[in-house]
Amino acid sequence: NSFPKVVAHGGLKPVLGTNPFAFGAPRRNGDHLLFDMATSALAGSTVREHMDKGKPLPEGLAVDAEGNPITDPAKVSAGALLPFGGAKGFGLSLLVELLAGVITGAGIGDGVASMYNDFSRNGDNGHFLMALDISRWMPMEDYFTRFEGLVAMLKASGENVLLPGEVRWDHWRDAAVNGVEVDAEKFAALNDRGS
Repeated sequence: NSFPKVVAHGGLKPVLGTNPFAFGAPRRNGDHLLFDMATSALAGSTVREHMDKGKPLPEGLAVDAEGNPITDPAKVSAGALLPFGGAKGFGLSLLVELLAGVITGAGIGDGVASMYNDFSRNGDNGHFLMALDISRWMPMEDYFTRFEGLVAMLKASGENVLLPGEVRWDHWRDAAVNGVEVDAEKFAALNDRGS
C-alpha cells in the first residue's frame, strides 16, 4: 500500500494510495508473464513525468479538493487521483489495502507516510506477497503446455495482441545490447544525488 492520494469511489478526500497490484506467471521460453499496475487511474510516476515535461494529464483521471476534474499535474497533490475503472478499481485498491496494510500490521490510509514528501516519520507502507506452487496442481510440463495454448489462442484473436510485460521484455533485450538512454538533465540529477 502507499500514502493516500486516491479518492474512494464517490468520495472527495484522498484515502487510499495508488496501491499497486502485480502478478507474474512462468513461461517455458523465459519471457514470463509480468503484470504490474496502479489501482488508481494512473500511476504517481506518470503524474511526475507529466509535470516534468509540462504536459497536461488526460481528462477524467484526477480531481481537485472539491471533486472538479483537473488536468494540471501540479494540482494533483492538492487534489486526488481517481481509482481506475470506478467502483471496480476502488474495490481492487481496497483489497490491496486490506492485504498489504490491515493484515500485515502496516499503516493504513493516512497512517502511511509519503516516501517523497514526508521524511518526519517512518513510511510504514506494507507489502503482501503470495507464491503458488503450480506443481501441487499439475506437472509443470502440463502447465506450460496449457499456458502456451492460452497464449496461442489470445494471439490468434488479433494481430495486435500483446501480453502484459511483452513490450518490456523487448525493451530489456534491447537495453542489454544497446544500453539505456538517459537524457542529459536526468543524468545530471542522478550524478548530483550520487555524489
